[in-house]
Amino acid sequence: MNGLSHTPSMIHSAYSQAAASSMARAEANIGAVSNDSHIKQAAMEFEQVFISQMLQHMFEGVNAPSLFGSGAGSTTYKKMLVDAYGKEMANAGGIGIADYMVAEFQRNQEIK
Repeated sequence: MNGLSHTPSMIHSAYSQAAASSMARAEANIGAVSNDSHIKQAAMEFEQVFISQMLQHMFEGVNAPSLFGSGAGSTTYKKMLVDAYGKEMANAGGIGIADYMVAEFQRNQEIK
């Protein structure tokens, strides 16, 4: 099977699985590691996924034929673009979820 025979739904499914895997790694890092750098990275990954999910819902009603066209891969590439937006937004400072999560985990570690 060559790379051209994949359907958009297969690519979308694989991309969704990759996002779920990233989320699972973030949860594992938060629950198992007390190292601040691991906590910060896990919180940043969570914020990236969170922002991407918010943007995905926001872009559902947007029709941009000039950018994506109406081909079979347009849905997949639109999702990839929205995920890239989420990652860039989180890396640029995000909406504060990662900072809040890091502070809470640090506070909880001090209590224990």
